[in-house]
Amino acid sequence: MAQRPTPEELQNNKEFELIDAFHIDEMGTFLAREMSAGTDTSTDRPLSRYLPLVLLMLLGALVGYGLVSIIPAAFRGDLHGLSSLFGGVLLFFVLLLPVHELIHGAVFKILGAPKIGFGWSWKGMMAYAYAQKFAINLKELIWLAIMPFAIITPLLIASIFLFPAWQFTTILLLALHTMGCIGDFMLVKYALRNKHREIYTYDDIEEKGESYFYEKVAEKYKY
Repeated sequence: MAQRPTPEELQNNKEFELIDAFHIDEMGTFLAREMSAGTDTSTDRPLSRYLPLVLLMLLGALVGYGLVSIIPAAFRGDLHGLSSLFGGVLLFFVLLLPVHELIHGAVFKILGAPKIGFGWSWKGMMAYAYAQKFAINLKELIWLAIMPFAIITPLLIASIFLFPAWQFTTILLLALHTMGCIGDFMLVKYALRNKHREIYTYDDIEEKGESYFYEKVAEKYKY
């Protein structure tokens, strides 16, 4: 296994070239760009164009269900559906979102990151986990990005059947969490789209609030 480069090596070694950098508040711009990047050669359409639309339609269908059934029931004095709606949203922010980020943090620790942290971007309206000045490659980025979805989604699907009384709340949590994973999906897409390149990424959140992507371009310096 190749030795992991340090941020200093990525910055100062001519074998590596900075190919992207963004402030944590601008991560949404990076992900939006990635969402439109890459085309299907047979259709010349972005491969991921319809994923957000499908997820929004699913969430919209759930909201529509709430408008049709829960709100009228509340007017009749049945507040169970309404409490399930608000309870689901509350559980997402208070429980599910922190667990999601803790899973990211756990993966960083497994990879060997000496210092991890968590934060919230008001401008980007997103929570995040980071490993301060710890470089990872694209294969590790895939593992890091996909693990919360891979762990939480099966548990929520199982809960739909195990706890039928909380079915609506669980489905709402599933929809909200899947929507919240779009950024992770785009990181996976970025890694897969660039799998033929040797790219490393690291965060310097505590000093500069930025993330960096470097590519190994040693071939350019061979004579």
